[in-house]
Amino acid sequence: MNRLKRFLGSFVFLLFLSVSVIGNAFALQPKIITMDSNDITTEIISEAEHSERIIVDNDSPLVFEKSDLLFDDFEKTTDKDISTKYVGYVFAGPNQIHAYPLVCNLNTGDLFYYNTIGDSVYFSMLSQYSNIKFTKSEAMNLYNRALGVAYTNEPQYSYGIVGWYIISEIDLMADRPKYVEYRIAEPNFGVGSDYEKWNVPYEKVRITLQGACAFPDDYSETQYFHIGGVEGSYYYTADNGKVLGVPFGAGISVNVKN
Repeated sequence: MNRLKRFLGSFVFLLFLSVSVIGNAFALQPKIITMDSNDITTEIISEAEHSERIIVDNDSPLVFEKSDLLFDDFEKTTDKDISTKYVGYVFAGPNQIHAYPLVCNLNTGDLFYYNTIGDSVYFSMLSQYSNIKFTKSEAMNLYNRALGVAYTNEPQYSYGIVGWYIISEIDLMADRPKYVEYRIAEPNFGVGSDYEKWNVPYEKVRITLQGACAFPDDYSETQYFHIGGVEGSYYYTADNGKVLGVPFGAGISVNVKN
């Protein structure tokens, strides 16, 4: 049993002890958004037929993949309007971010999301820190769709939205790369604050970082809040021989104004 399952197992136990205990449990555990199963629409029932449930069950807080190794089509520009093809240029930052409402089976503690219920943003201007943004109505629409599909597929259980699942492709570039350290920003369902490390063997590489993010303490259904998402630093050897790091992050901003 991994860290996520241990954390959620204790959470579900607390959730169903008694009404008096629930208040204390919620003060310590992730916030939850629920819906009345009677509010399921015919559109949601139809969507349930085409949505794949992705189980979140990884011992590591981040699933690491690498793609487009040694790619030469680094045509985008940074926020400083410097071409990333410039020799000697160092960069680390999100190329794209995908975000999906994170559903919890409140009876079993299982975490999952649906591959068709979420949104993505692709950046034409690269920056070290970027966010995917949702208005209140956009976020609530995704929450209700995800919960509706869950109830449609397995109505014998109870469900809640407990956060977001974030997937981000991070572009890294340096003439003398060393390694990258990365993690899911807290709160992250008890996974903790430790960083994972990967030695970077390529001057130009795109990596995919992903993980489960809990709602923060300042979560609100109406007021703005931010989730740190995936974060880390890319280390390289500078011209003077020193090892330097470039921080990066890919997060979510929710309940933003139109």
